[in-house]
Amino acid sequence: MDFNIIVPENSIGATDTQYDIEYNSNLKIENNHIIKHKLLLDNIQYLQKPDKQEIKRINKRLPKCSVEITIEEFAKSIVIPNSQTWVAAYLEGGRKNEYWKSQSIFALDFDSGITFDNVLTRLKEYGLDCTFAYSTFSSSEEIPKFRVTFQLKEVITDKSTRDSIQITLMALFPECDKQCKDAARIYFGGKELIYSNYDSYLDLPQLVESTRIYVAENTTNVSQSLQRLDRKTKNLEKCYKNGTDNNIYIDNSRFITNSEESLDLRELLRVDWGDLRLKIKILDAFMNGKWLFHNELFGLATNMIHLRGGEKLFKECLNLNPNYVKGKYNLIGVVKYYKYNPMRLDNFSPYEEDWAYKNLIEASVKKKVIRLEQYNTKTIQELRDDLQESLSNTLGSNDNFIHIFKAATGLGKTELCTELTNILLALPNHSLKSEVAMRMKVNYKNTPSLDTLPKEVQKRLEYLYSIGANSQATSYLKDMAKTNLACEEYLRNTQACYASTDTVITTHKKAVLIDSWLHNTIIFDEDLISTILPINKVYMKDLITLEGNLTNDKDKATLNQIIFNIINSRPNLPIPLVVPRFENFQDIEDEVLNSSVKYDGNLLDFFCCDYFIVDSHNEGTIHYIKKHDLPENKKVIILSATANEEIYRYLFGDRLRFYDLSNVETIGLIKQDTTYSYSRQSLKQHQEYISKLVDDIPTITFKNQKDNFDNPVEDIHFGKAVGSNELKGKDIAVVGTPHISPIVVGLYASILGIRLNEKDLNDRGYYHFKQQQVIHNGYQFWISTYNNQDLRNIQFYFIESELKQAVGRARPNTEPVTVHLFSNYPLPEACISDEEIEAGKIKLQINKELVANTELEEFVFDEELTDI
Repeated sequence: MDFNIIVPENSIGATDTQYDIEYNSNLKIENNHIIKHKLLLDNIQYLQKPDKQEIKRINKRLPKCSVEITIEEFAKSIVIPNSQTWVAAYLEGGRKNEYWKSQSIFALDFDSGITFDNVLTRLKEYGLDCTFAYSTFSSSEEIPKFRVTFQLKEVITDKSTRDSIQITLMALFPECDKQCKDAARIYFGGKELIYSNYDSYLDLPQLVESTRIYVAENTTNVSQSLQRLDRKTKNLEKCYKNGTDNNIYIDNSRFITNSEESLDLRELLRVDWGDLRLKIKILDAFMNGKWLFHNELFGLATNMIHLRGGEKLFKECLNLNPNYVKGKYNLIGVVKYYKYNPMRLDNFSPYEEDWAYKNLIEASVKKKVIRLEQYNTKTIQELRDDLQESLSNTLGSNDNFIHIFKAATGLGKTELCTELTNILLALPNHSLKSEVAMRMKVNYKNTPSLDTLPKEVQKRLEYLYSIGANSQATSYLKDMAKTNLACEEYLRNTQACYASTDTVITTHKKAVLIDSWLHNTIIFDEDLISTILPINKVYMKDLITLEGNLTNDKDKATLNQIIFNIINSRPNLPIPLVVPRFENFQDIEDEVLNSSVKYDGNLLDFFCCDYFIVDSHNEGTIHYIKKHDLPENKKVIILSATANEEIYRYLFGDRLRFYDLSNVETIGLIKQDTTYSYSRQSLKQHQEYISKLVDDIPTITFKNQKDNFDNPVEDIHFGKAVGSNELKGKDIAVVGTPHISPIVVGLYASILGIRLNEKDLNDRGYYHFKQQQVIHNGYQFWISTYNNQDLRNIQFYFIESELKQAVGRARPNTEPVTVHLFSNYPLPEACISDEEIEAGKIKLQINKELVANTELEEFVFDEELTDI
């Protein structure tokens, strides 16, 4: 009959909140709103108020008259010519409060002392509305009597929550009939509709805020009156403060909450109000005496209480305009009493330019991105020469070190590899592997792709790999090769690669996982971190099912202990997995591979992982990380534009040799806009601003944001932007700051030897994370990041890697293109300040002319050769 809305806690850095709806009835839902209400509606029509005898008959009928009805149908059924009697709730068993089951419509009766226009004015003043209102049978011009109804977006199934909502409505309108408090109250039909807005749903957070303020504005003892109200509505208050409840959804997105990107207010109390009003137009308007609407005043009040002198200034500004009612002076006291977090400017300021800041606190401290160090560069040719010389020396040296070349895009690192013999050359995926194979200038072999196999074989192999059954996948392929020519050819070509000392092209994964290569040198083109530190997941349901299906008692007990440890671990905190000693692991493999049960996660691989984390959003999901070692007896070379020395140093220590060839002078222009954070949530809020600037430029962004742009790049997005050349020489836009899940950060921290404990988590189970000013990469800038420096470095590595890969698709290092970058994470090679951008534009124009002249000379030269 009812449904609950489950509100997951926000993932830090991944601000797209999703609401999963669970329901167990035919109640119709649309866009997370109910479109039919379940209540009691009599099936007899009246043209006047029923008499006492008729009311007795109605009482007997009503419990059997439950309906599911749209709000418009309902409104028309309770006025002439229908005027049916109704109960706002669904009751089961009789018309008594104890039979109350659920409710999604609320009502207030007004018999005297106030007109409907007064009611509507009060609602509108506080940003509220009703759904419809109708005049009752006893209404007259002299004494208007009417009933006002409200609909919710959700069904309330908790009686105390229902009572709190009703009491809160009645506190906002003390003129209403006090009998409205009764959950089983009968409401008679009436004459006619006097107002309707069927799209209006009661905003519960706004109702709570408005009622508090109304009560405070109409009392001489604010704290005592608010305490009395809170005692009566404590259940709704609890829902409101926590933002979640089993029966009710509260949207706190208007506020900067402690679970999101809050600021340390103790450090931000001092403010220059003169400077701040120049940044924030609504504050300037308020300080100039302009009359503001209630929601605007409320938003300012929630911000100003957090700044020194804000409470006093708020009252002084009210004094500048005589049109404010006396009660508005209590508004700041209410906000302070409840310790409201600052409301977001984009939720109350009508000035779009104010939305560049989250709130007044951020605006009071946030400065422009400041470049602290000059970005010293070399020309593309200088770095190409350096790379060629260093790589040649490395290939000629007799060592087993791990050599990492952080080489900017456009230096020709891949091209150099196409001329090398007797090496194992590894690319991130089969697509790039095939692309490089066509450019090879020496004899080579190419490990085959699964795409060459029959579809049913591919499907089986993909499943085996997905559950970590790699050796079983090989055995299965060998069996299939006995009867299938394609499988036999795949195996033959693969074995030929393993047995060859010629140059072999393969994938990162194969190069790492296969230990039978004959080559002494392995070159990995592109960053290797995600391959040697893969993160996968398993599900509690699979572990429990596996335990139940095992027949070996010792192995069952071992798995039971693992499940117990997982259940009792703190979500989001990395836990080392002691590799279990199963007595008969073959039986476990047989169960996972051959059982009629289909297991979903990397189950077999999980048992030999290094660390795991229980997902706080879904404690049935366990994420884990497993470190793969690089061969000790081979020379390893990694060529990457995004390699992070600190992370690789953690992994390989003294074996690492690092060469930084990344500071190239760009031919093109990287024009960076840091106005907003450009997180996933930020993109939703500022889509119009971004769309105007991006227009129809090919755009790289988050995969799930592509539909918001006119010309998204089809096969490239954050997480899949490595190596592609299809955008070379084109102007592009890169939109977004690709924050990563704290789960990924936590697992990487653990595997890198960074010690984390419960002190690193806040009360909600997240690593301490806030918006703060940092110094990094030669910049001073504001960003939402971790307090822990090691976690911050991991976060910044992933953000920078994704941005550099995306920006690099246009090849601005070698092509006179413009890359429009929208992110608050500054890249050293980008132009951010107005001065840098203007200088960059001039340089870009010069480079365009140089390239055009060069191409013209080459064209003329070619024409002369043709004539000869």
